[in-house]
Amino acid sequence: MAMEDDEPLLLRIKERRGLIAYDSERIARMTEDPPPQPEGRKIEEVPLFMRKKLPVNFPDNSHIPMYGKKEIFKGTQNEVALEFKNKGNEFFRARKWWDAREAYSDALEFNPSDLKLKEVLWLNIAAANIELQYWPGVLNPAARAITLNLKSTKAYYRAARALIHYERYEEALDCCKRLLAFDPYNEAILELMDDPNLGGNVSKQAKTEAARQALEKVYKVSTSYHLTMHVTHRFDRTTGSSYFKPSLSSLTPATFPISTQSYPKSGMIPTCTLQ
Repeated sequence: MAMEDDEPLLLRIKERRGLIAYDSERIARMTEDPPPQPEGRKIEEVPLFMRKKLPVNFPDNSHIPMYGKKEIFKGTQNEVALEFKNKGNEFFRARKWWDAREAYSDALEFNPSDLKLKEVLWLNIAAANIELQYWPGVLNPAARAITLNLKSTKAYYRAARALIHYERYEEALDCCKRLLAFDPYNEAILELMDDPNLGGNVSKQAKTEAARQALEKVYKVSTSYHLTMHVTHRFDRTTGSSYFKPSLSSLTPATFPISTQSYPKSGMIPTCTLQ
């Protein structure tokens, strides 16, 4: 469908909602196959949790009225999907997690061809479901994001959080290791690995070593300084950021503390960031 000026129009008709009551216990037991992988992808490239059936992502949306209403949207599939994504981000920032999830799901209904946009939508659905503590709705979207991008940092992190909730620690650790393979200094995943079931204090050693290596790279830029340093890990509760702070005998531009983005600790809202 298009207007006289050839600007595309998209028609959407929401299905009429049935009258069957939402059975949360039955739905919690439902599973579905993981998303199919692209041709040529090797099995060892696929995370362990994506090699078996996944919980069905089927939240209770009975509060949302659907009457088979026709809706017309102006723009291409990518443009309309982006509008819904931005609307979802506004809801998310306002801590309206349910409305945010619906907006991201609406965006996917238009099947955008932009694969990066589609990945972000799945990631944001997983983020909203984490805030709602609707864990079946985390693994499935994370798996779809990873299918689109094997280096989807946030997808591995969010999948690992859900797997820890389900006490599937081997698969959670697998997600952590896959992320660290291409992002070895990722503070969020190293914080997550402080969980005793995933290795506990091992992550603290890894964080210190990561900081030491990062600082060594800085010092290689200038050979005029030869300093002995001791690296400590700090967490700023005001900003929710973690950083590594070296104790040095003198301070130069090359010795400033390295700051890294971090997910806030438990109890600080929101616990996920958007794109």
